[in-house]
Amino acid sequence: MARDAREEARKQAVAKPVQERVDHAEAGRAEYVRYCSACHGEEADGNGPVANVLSPRPPALTSLRKKFGKPLSTDLVAFVSGTSMPRAHGTSDMPVWGKVLREETGDERTGVDLLWQIVHYLDCIQTKE
Repeated sequence: MARDAREEARKQAVAKPVQERVDHAEAGRAEYVRYCSACHGEEADGNGPVANVLSPRPPALTSLRKKFGKPLSTDLVAFVSGTSMPRAHGTSDMPVWGKVLREETGDERTGVDLLWQIVHYLDCIQTKE
């Protein structure tokens, strides 16, 4: 059942009007800088100012399509929000962003929308395959 829901969400993401994704990507750049760049770097290259003190070191975010599909999908949002982030293989310094954004905004929907904006921005900066 969960797989069906993910597939449906992926279809909806693909079907979103292009302008909506462009608007999200523009807003997503600002949110990326705010929430992600300290670790992943201004250019999403994994070289943020605090990257050297994190374990494991933050990855570059410019080749996410290999793992999360094209366009970047609900699986990436679930991973970043913490609903599917694996913890069985050690710890991570990466915050569970779903919880952080829910507490910061006071609203789960707003937090999810912020994550989608960031994902749409990241989708725009993926390296060519």
